[in-house]
Amino acid sequence: MSREIGGYLELERYQGEPYHPGAVALNSARNCLAYLAELRGIERIALPDLMCDAVSGTCEREGIAVRTFEVGEGFALPSELAVSEGEWLYVADYYGRLSCSEVERARSASGGRLVVDEVQGFFREPWAGVDTIYTCRKFFGVPDGAYLVTRDGSRLGRELPKGSSRARMAHVVGRMEDGSAEWYGAYRASEESIDAEPLAAMSETTRSLMAAVDFPFARRRREENYAILGEALGGRNRLAAGSPEGPYMYPLLVEDSAGLRDRLAEAGVFVPTLWPNVLAECPAPSWAHRSARDVLPLPVDQRYNRDDMEYVASCVKSVLR
Repeated sequence: MSREIGGYLELERYQGEPYHPGAVALNSARNCLAYLAELRGIERIALPDLMCDAVSGTCEREGIAVRTFEVGEGFALPSELAVSEGEWLYVADYYGRLSCSEVERARSASGGRLVVDEVQGFFREPWAGVDTIYTCRKFFGVPDGAYLVTRDGSRLGRELPKGSSRARMAHVVGRMEDGSAEWYGAYRASEESIDAEPLAAMSETTRSLMAAVDFPFARRRREENYAILGEALGGRNRLAAGSPEGPYMYPLLVEDSAGLRDRLAEAGVFVPTLWPNVLAECPAPSWAHRSARDVLPLPVDQRYNRDDMEYVASCVKSVLR
């Protein structure tokens, strides 16, 4: 593009530092895996059964053979982590609960051929000696974007095309101005469009928006909100919720979630099913099926305060009676 000086102003360009300095900034978390497949020459990988189909879909697109292992109760890694020669291991940090000992055990079992999925743990530090993937849009009001921290700082020896976010901005701005109901369809369309996006660098729009985030505030507010829900609902939670760093959501495990999401939505509390594909792919007795069905991920993000959390807790108690 030729130089342009003057004319109308675009979206402001913010100058803050990224939370994960030195990371490879890409357009989506699934493309972080695609990047690693090219960088590391990954041909075979073991995936947990509790996993969104975007990951397996990326593996299929990249020609990676997939083996699946079962996640244990409470999101624990299997007691036996058998990883064959040349195979990679993919471990997810569910709700920010992954421990250092589990990562070390996985790293040892895989001979260092380990990818840690921190899609639900943006504020956790990169894991030493392994490749770590983060996403932006599950924690902040941005249309796309992800970070990859490689274990040795290595990068591809080619320049990536620049990603574009302009077709995915409407629902982000629309929710701020009009609320979510009118823009939910645009949000779903945006999510689906990310599936088809080829590997690209993070867009300038997302990069600028992430540079404007008040990260200390966002982390602190999430931890405060999580603690409020833990105090109010801990006695009803069948899962030991812990105290994660800058938590994604509060995981409330109930005996039977049938109808609860709909009743909470009627009160204006929207609770997602995070892994809908797992309900069809895994048998009902498995932890993967049970957690996808019966763990209610309650919002704790930085938009909300104590009054909001007390309202959420009140609504949950009401529907559980």
